[in-house]
Amino acid sequence: MLTRLATDAGWRALVEQNLLIRQQMGHLLGVIQAGVFLVYGVGVAAAVGVLVAKILRRRRMRVMVSYDGGPTAPGRVGMSVLEVSRANDIPHASVCTRCGTCRIIVPADADLNAPAEAELATTAYRRRPDARLACQAHLLGRAVSVRRVYPAFVDAEAAREPSSWLDEIESDLETVP
Repeated sequence: MLTRLATDAGWRALVEQNLLIRQQMGHLLGVIQAGVFLVYGVGVAAAVGVLVAKILRRRRMRVMVSYDGGPTAPGRVGMSVLEVSRANDIPHASVCTRCGTCRIIVPADADLNAPAEAELATTAYRRRPDARLACQAHLLGRAVSVRRVYPAFVDAEAAREPSSWLDEIESDLETVP
């Protein structure tokens, strides 16, 4: 049967025609596939570009941080309160090997990121729901008012001038303007 089909000219022409159609369709499908991948890639690149633009625009947003009802310093969205203090030469206790020295007191409605578990564990023993670590409290967009809390061993100058202390004193901490 195969030998007869192999010698039949009509059959051979039909097989060759089908092979030619398959080649043309294969090329056409390759072009379509490349087009789909191109459109998909452009769409993904556009989405990533829009996301990056939004992030960069938001990062450039200025946020004002008010310290102890006195000095005010500009920061940017995403910066921590401690970074704003350092960038604007505002004194802020921070001894990173003694976690908890950069603590701040913030109002409940402060526009800061939610505290992480490690931060909650560090500030929990003080039993103050409004206490945050300045190095972990990142600005989100609106102006923020904070009070710095210094450990007694950090600010010897305040110990010489008790009139500069705020009324609130914790057992081993003092709040200083």
